[in-house]
Amino acid sequence: MSTPTNMVSGPQSASEEETRKRQVSFGTTTTLYEDGSTSEEETKEGDGPNLETMVFGQVVSGYILGHYACSDGFRRIYEDSLIADKSDEWIAGVETMIAGIEETGSQSMYYGDYKVKRVNLPRLRDLLKILRLANLEVRYAKLLAQTQEIPCMTTSLPPNKVAEPPLQLVLVGDAMQ
Repeated sequence: MSTPTNMVSGPQSASEEETRKRQVSFGTTTTLYEDGSTSEEETKEGDGPNLETMVFGQVVSGYILGHYACSDGFRRIYEDSLIADKSDEWIAGVETMIAGIEETGSQSMYYGDYKVKRVNLPRLRDLLKILRLANLEVRYAKLLAQTQEIPCMTTSLPPNKVAEPPLQLVLVGDAMQ
């Protein structure tokens, strides 16, 4: 199992050979049936991880491995714009992962050859809370920034210039005779 040294590294330059290895190519898969017949289907070969699965893998494994423990730590690692754009997808991905683990006992990730097991379910549930909270914090910060741009057209009352209204007695009913 390979363990990355930096969970959230930027894009790294790859050699031309590595890039060529990661490109998707298509080939054929021959299926042999019980009656002796065969069929050929076009299939992908050498399909490597894409950027989205790499970042999702960093989000999940980063929390499980203790690279962050709260939404503040998460937001120090990932930019608010990325959280705003991808957190709904990450939340759905973690929910799908949880459902898969509950059904089969484990889920493989397309990142770092990691396999997430039942023992990680509590951490995944906590990760969901962190992702939801970070999403909410980013959206709230964006909303605050937008409302600060709205000019305030009211003026404040001058201090000590507010007069109290005079006290009036109003009698109701039989007392008015």
